Amino acid sequence: MIRKILPKYAPVIIYAFLAIIFYLTHYKEGFLLLRGDTGYPLAPDIYLKNHMYSWFNTYWTGQPAGQALNFAFPLLLIIYLLNLVLEPSQSQMVLLTSLFFASGYFAYIFFSFASPKNYKSNVLGGLFYMLNIAIIGEWYVPNPWFFLGYVGLPVTAIGCYFLTKYYWRGVLCLIFGYLSITSSFANTPMIAIVIMSNILIVFYFGISKHFNFRKQLFLVSSIVLIFILTNFWWLGLLWDYREEGLAILNRLDVTHWAVNSSRNANIFNLLTNSFTGSLAGGAVPYSKFLENSFIVGLYIFFPIIFLSHLLKNFKTPYIAYLLIVYFAIMFLVKGTQAPFGSIYLFMLKYIPYFGIFKTPAEKFGVLFIFWQAFILSITFKKNMHIVVGALIIILLAYPAYTGNLFADISTTEGIKLKARQKVPWSYKEVAAIINEDEFNGRVLLLPLVDNYQVTHSSTNYRGLPFLKSMIKKPLIENWNIRRDNTFLFLKNLQNEPVFSAWAKRFNINWIVLNKDLGSQLTKNPSDGIIDIELMLNSGKGYKKVGEFENLALYKAMIKENSKDISSEGIIPHIYSPSKINIIKYE
Repeated sequence: MIRKILPKYAPVIIYAFLAIIFYLTHYKEGFLLLRGDTGYPLAPDIYLKNHMYSWFNTYWTGQPAGQALNFAFPLLLIIYLLNLVLEPSQSQMVLLTSLFFASGYFAYIFFSFASPKNYKSNVLGGLFYMLNIAIIGEWYVPNPWFFLGYVGLPVTAIGCYFLTKYYWRGVLCLIFGYLSITSSFANTPMIAIVIMSNILIVFYFGISKHFNFRKQLFLVSSIVLIFILTNFWWLGLLWDYREEGLAILNRLDVTHWAVNSSRNANIFNLLTNSFTGSLAGGAVPYSKFLENSFIVGLYIFFPIIFLSHLLKNFKTPYIAYLLIVYFAIMFLVKGTQAPFGSIYLFMLKYIPYFGIFKTPAEKFGVLFIFWQAFILSITFKKNMHIVVGALIIILLAYPAYTGNLFADISTTEGIKLKARQKVPWSYKEVAAIINEDEFNGRVLLLPLVDNYQVTHSSTNYRGLPFLKSMIKKPLIENWNIRRDNTFLFLKNLQNEPVFSAWAKRFNINWIVLNKDLGSQLTKNPSDGIIDIELMLNSGKGYKKVGEFENLALYKAMIKENSKDISSEGIIPHIYSPSKINIIKYE
């Protein structure tokens, strides 16, 4: 009986056990994992509501939502539901643990469908996908939007399998798969990665049987059509951004990005899966361990085994296909690295929109990992190979179950940035005051900063502004503001009457001055915190509501029952001007 039960439940037990250890060793009550691009909605109900419309009124002076629309579903909805019953620190860790578990389990499910006779190697393939070195390196910035896409690859692969055998069941599975990872498509390259992977899988099943070109073309067309129909509600907004996106790519030095991303993607590191930049340069404590050539060299065991099998059986069509796909994806992952790095640079320069893959190791690396896991699930036949492979994976993935995966990091400036943060009470207090205001004016964050990520000197935090996910009013960020010539008046913050007049015309009802951002000030002396505070305190346009630790809160001074739209009043969203003045900027 045990022999019958064990194969059915052992994979779930293995992946669940690893996930539980992951949770127990990394969870700390009251602390959120916040760093870099990893922002966690501190008020998910507000954040979800702000992302439900095609016009994004919350940030800046208003703009089309673009990918902000799909950003919300399903991840923000899941976070909102989790926060109904759990504290934010608990809900975040439950979410990350679930994604950690799902990456291994869903990969195993797909491998079991694709190769049902290889039970033990399928378990190993799931373990490889869950705990490989490359993905361990990505976990140091726990971005749930990224990992949702990572989980999505095997989920949609299951749909592709059914599509080739039971068409309508496959259609339903793909609809579910695409909807379940919609949030991950906020990272545009993930769209191409998922579609590319799905097409490659369909061709694999076609070649492994009797290849029928017309049938394969029909299935590929179905995949593309299903994706479009499933995501039509936000893809149109993305299409509207195509020209702006191309202009941005043209302004960026994508070559520099590609070279930097590829710096660690040499042949040895590709064969040992230590190709991501996250593992290089001692950014995290365990990077030195994973930079050791002898230690990571153990990972070369995997390509030795599966490449020898593929080369030995190359005359078999599906085996030849797996080998070709492996090297083709490896070529993309290595980016600008030799050999033939100039080809990647050529594609960046001459293929429209290919610039979205300006970081090839990070983008194509996800696809590379998935296909390696798939290949070893097919090729690892001997028990000894499976045991040795499992031991290597567990050994090199030690940060995942020692509580050290989300480690503090040291910057080039010698600052130790903490991965775990407790959101100060002051931010909650300020957000509550602003949100309770019935007037729907904008909120301006000061001082001006050089990056969308801010640095809090008192807490050693660097990442997205806390208030960004806590305020339900239209928000003008202290970084975004510098990107629009409309706000050139803020370059001269010493002129209080001019500042107040302009600010009120842009419906700015609240100003939050964060005195904890000293390390992120612009080079312009007039942008200094002292200058801003003196200016705001000296004028009659805005009055200080109060001091909340490092936050100073100001509210526009408006005459009671005043309908004035001059410098003393705040212009409503819709009004009729008495006259129009045309101002030319040189």
